[in-house]
Amino acid sequence: MERCHARVQSLLENGSQEEREYAKEHNVSLSPLFEGGHRFVLSVTTIATPHDGTTLVNMVDFTNRFFDLQKAVLEAVAVASNAPYTSEIYDFKLDQWGLRRQPGESFDHYFERLKRSPVWTSTDTARYDLSVPGAETLNRWVKASPNTYYLSFSTERTYRGALTGNYYPELGMNAFSAIVCAPFLGSYRNAALGIDDRWLENDGIVNTVSMNGPKRGSSDRIVPYDGALKKGVWNDMGTYNVDHLEIIGVDPNPSFDIRAFYLRLAEQLASLRP
Repeated sequence: MERCHARVQSLLENGSQEEREYAKEHNVSLSPLFEGGHRFVLSVTTIATPHDGTTLVNMVDFTNRFFDLQKAVLEAVAVASNAPYTSEIYDFKLDQWGLRRQPGESFDHYFERLKRSPVWTSTDTARYDLSVPGAETLNRWVKASPNTYYLSFSTERTYRGALTGNYYPELGMNAFSAIVCAPFLGSYRNAALGIDDRWLENDGIVNTVSMNGPKRGSSDRIVPYDGALKKGVWNDMGTYNVDHLEIIGVDPNPSFDIRAFYLRLAEQLASLRP
């Protein structure tokens, strides 16, 4: 999410040449978002953000097995909520792809249409943006502005296994992340994508190496925070020993004072001047 804010900031200040050319060629009005010249954003803060993508995306393959599992989950939800399976128990929110259940259409027919949709191979999705290749594509045009302060906070909650070299969840990591996600992140390597041992440390959702700022496809500079925030570069604010859900407040960690963390950050940001 925080990376999206960096994209919006880049569009506000620099606009989009592609959109400007399209508007001119087709004689249509240009959205103010793509005009450029709007310096509204003083700072951007990212927390456990996959600037270079997260390999967790590679854990989910849109195969028939995946869809069958999703359907089984929906059936279980229907049973648990005492609702008919054919009722509107879930909205996939894919209207922009024409994937809206039609009046009188059975859920099974709707679900088959959904499986055949080109959305699963499109690059116009959050899944692609969060992948390593997708993040690299975005990093090529999202540039740090010399007028903006950028802060990046990293997190990790794993340890390196002596025998395997893989990374494993520490005791206390959120149960879902520890059981389902962290073991995959901590062992996934892909030479074709340049994903090596540096990518194994993680917070249960995102690879730690991806968090301190954009590197793949990016010319932005990342500098260690030395007590004085600098404009135009990513100020690396360090790595915290908490998992992803803890740092965003979903699963509180008694040993990490999240309220104090965000109060300090708020005070720091409030002290910034243009």
